[in-house]
Amino acid sequence: MVINKFLNSIKSNNYSNINDILNIDKFNHFLSKYSVFVVDHNNINFKIEQAFLNYEEYEFKRNFSDVTNFIINNYYKKNDLYIPENSQLNLITNKLNNTNSVDLNIKYNLNNGFFYEKYIIKDNKLIDNVHLNFDNLNFEGNFSYVQNETFFNILRNIPFNETIINKSQITINNLIKPNKTSLNTIHLRIEDDVLDFYSNYLDVKRDILKNKIENKYINIIKNYFDKNDTIIILTYDINNEVIKFLKLNGYDFIINNEKDKDREISAINDLLLGERCNKYYVCVLESSYSYTLLSRIKKNPNVVTIQIQLEQLDNDEEIV
Repeated sequence: MVINKFLNSIKSNNYSNINDILNIDKFNHFLSKYSVFVVDHNNINFKIEQAFLNYEEYEFKRNFSDVTNFIINNYYKKNDLYIPENSQLNLITNKLNNTNSVDLNIKYNLNNGFFYEKYIIKDNKLIDNVHLNFDNLNFEGNFSYVQNETFFNILRNIPFNETIINKSQITINNLIKPNKTSLNTIHLRIEDDVLDFYSNYLDVKRDILKNKIENKYINIIKNYFDKNDTIIILTYDINNEVIKFLKLNGYDFIINNEKDKDREISAINDLLLGERCNKYYVCVLESSYSYTLLSRIKKNPNVVTIQIQLEQLDNDEEIV
């Protein structure tokens, strides 16, 4: 799977190479059990390791002829292998006839991952084009997936780049007191983009919706949280009644106020902070961010999840 750049902030043109966001080597080690290999499109090293013809010399007897140098010298250039269909590749024609079974086999190295392709030759000609190009790719922004255990396992094990990990650890050390052992996390989803979308989607006034969401969070805090526990608040907007309630009522809570200039980078830092939860996690079912953090927090079987559904705020929260 070849991945293009990471969008650092929505509605911007600020990107990072995916290798600056993820630890690609560590990720590939984990993904090997699923026969998946990830490549950074902006750091590609494509090399032909071997090319050979696999042919039937006579009945029930197959033989091989190495054509690596011929293929590289005639059809390969940097990050691109192109052999047009109908190309004459039988360099051993004195041993072949048109009824022989012949395959062209290509073994290549892509960023230290090894792959194998086989192409059929008929009547001494390739049936289809051979085209392995890793420079000019078409990237799909959306893809479908099945939410099964494999999906959850991959989501909870995505490893981030060491620079991001180290920066997050500094934030964690600065915010979480060493004597605090009970940590709750709240994904406080009351930012403007949520209010704008759901007020329109639910056909309700924006201020009424905000008040209902705030009250939902406040009631959960009253019913489940101990004031002696530390609450990790994940949000991009602290101007709401929930934060005011926590301050006025003496709750011990922390917020990462040292936001990166890029929102998606800040979101990763908050994700790593929120993962420290070991007691209650309050999440929003409609949020992919909440969902991702949920999959990662659930590595700890002791965490109890309190789930809010924005489309059904009048219903009781679900406890899982």
